[in-house]
Amino acid sequence: MKNFMLAVLSRLIQGIGCGVVVLSLLAIAWLVFYSDDKLKYLWLAVSFLGVFLGYFIFKFAVKKVYDDGPG
Repeated sequence: MKNFMLAVLSRLIQGIGCGVVVLSLLAIAWLVFYSDDKLKYLWLAVSFLGVFLGYFIFKFAVKKVYDDGPG
């Protein structure tokens, strides 16, 4: 049962990481092509950080939650 719960938790955290990456990529695309905001480049930098944050969340879920689970 513990292995099953760790697998479910890992998949949920992976989904959160993927969601952060996708939303950040959509924000980047919108900011590059459609935004006229004065802080456009600041928001682009924040969106790029979101891509890396989402990747590290996904990586954490795979390496720490799923792989380090009991046998």
